[in-house]
Amino acid sequence: MANLTIITINYNDYNNLLKTAQSIEPLLKNFEWVVVDGNSTDGSVEFLNKYGDYENVVIKSEKDSGIYDAMNKGVDLSNNEFLLFLNSGDTLQRDSIQKIDDAIENYYFDIFVFGIDISDSSGKLGAHRKVTDDLDKLKCYPSIPHQSAIISKDCLIKNDYFDLSYPLAADYHFFCKAWHSGYCEFGFFLDKKISVFYQDGVSSNLNNSLKLNSEFSRIQKNIFGRPCARQILYLYIRYLFGFIPRGERLFRLLKRIILRGINS
Repeated sequence: MANLTIITINYNDYNNLLKTAQSIEPLLKNFEWVVVDGNSTDGSVEFLNKYGDYENVVIKSEKDSGIYDAMNKGVDLSNNEFLLFLNSGDTLQRDSIQKIDDAIENYYFDIFVFGIDISDSSGKLGAHRKVTDDLDKLKCYPSIPHQSAIISKDCLIKNDYFDLSYPLAADYHFFCKAWHSGYCEFGFFLDKKISVFYQDGVSSNLNNSLKLNSEFSRIQKNIFGRPCARQILYLYIRYLFGFIPRGERLFRLLKRIILRGINS
């Protein structure tokens, strides 16, 4: 069994939880699975109870104060050295565990960053931001998705877990802090994809763009000394597209152009 715990959080998202579970179940003997549910009332808890007899599955259902509070609870419930946060709707690729285990066994890093695919609500894979091994990009945007990052539990604890003062971007804050503090060493395996990120979560919602803008700016100012002007412009444009018909689709077309500039 890999020295790995996969942490999934869920709140009244039964259909997406089912997708995640279906990708995890065939590989479940290879790792620990911790599920933190926020007292769902949509059948999620009843579904999770079917895993109650699994020795390597931990299920906790209780009220929490948001996404990152639940993720922090998952950290405390985990029993392995390395963690992967794969939330409801995100899925695991079939050959992922072998890739993860090979990296953990042969390299010493605190954070292993792998490649990732992104899908929409229909399951269709789409164009997305390039994940990069240039950590300087963190100064401008969240270049490391938590769905493809294997994080040592010790690294998370040393960096004070996920900061709940960033309800939409605490994972971005963590990666920035972990890099800037020098506490954690990053290793990149971008040619090896391990997961599919479901692009329909809270931070992907156009209506949250102004809140994200505020959190990103605060993170960048507090850690790097100043906010990134390009990212502010990007999120403001994203917000404006929320007011026009078919804005989501039009924004994604524009997004490709903007992110080419950020990634260059």
